[in-house]
Amino acid sequence: MIIDTHAHIDDNCFDGIRDEIIETSLNSGITKIINPSISEKNFQKIEAISKKFSCIYSAYGLHPLNADEFSKNSLISIESFIKYNKKAIAIGEIGLDFKYDSPNRESQVKCFTEQVKLAVDMSCPILIHCRRAFYKVYTILKKYWNKNIPGIMHAYSGSIEMAENFIKLGFFISISGSVTYPNAKKPIILAQKLPLTSMVIETDSPDMTPHAYKGEKNKPFYIRETLKKIACLRNSKESDIEETIYQNSLNFINYSDDNL
Repeated sequence: MIIDTHAHIDDNCFDGIRDEIIETSLNSGITKIINPSISEKNFQKIEAISKKFSCIYSAYGLHPLNADEFSKNSLISIESFIKYNKKAIAIGEIGLDFKYDSPNRESQVKCFTEQVKLAVDMSCPILIHCRRAFYKVYTILKKYWNKNIPGIMHAYSGSIEMAENFIKLGFFISISGSVTYPNAKKPIILAQKLPLTSMVIETDSPDMTPHAYKGEKNKPFYIRETLKKIACLRNSKESDIEETIYQNSLNFINYSDDNL
């Protein structure tokens, strides 16, 4: 059994084929999929999908590249969607992305910080997007985060040393299809050296397609390629890796079921 901890199943590219993709995913052993938002514009669509499909759980938040959308009303909206949707389990995806100049860093930091503070107030897990801003994300979390609340560093691409810092704050580290790329370096080190008890996996569908399906839109059932690669890199049985990672992911979801 596998849980895809991050898939944008609401993406427009899946319109018309969503039912088929979810059915195929279930048949391949995927029991649950977490669908995070990137903007308030897709909150209602995500909510509708989570209500239609029992295996889909949702998260609500503003992606750092949509930080210009942020206002006090955004926090009210996020809180409302989480409180009144039983399938809502996290705030996300939120974070910092310093690869681009827009939105500016000040806007991103404010948007991220306020959503982190809301999550702590609500005792709600978070899903973090971070690119070229790992130390800044860490300093914000170190200041505000309650390590008794779980979080996930989505599609993590930082160093093993920084990953250890996030783990100490109560975060799982998520490995994506990038670990299968021929030029992968950091993801391979992470897959080999991370404590298995701190690891989860994801597809980030429709992005980050595993190498075996290069050129296609990623789909949740392609997650097996990531699992196979991790097992190979750790010289372990795939079934053993699958069991531990599944339990990690289930613990993340169950925290929300018990506390939100």
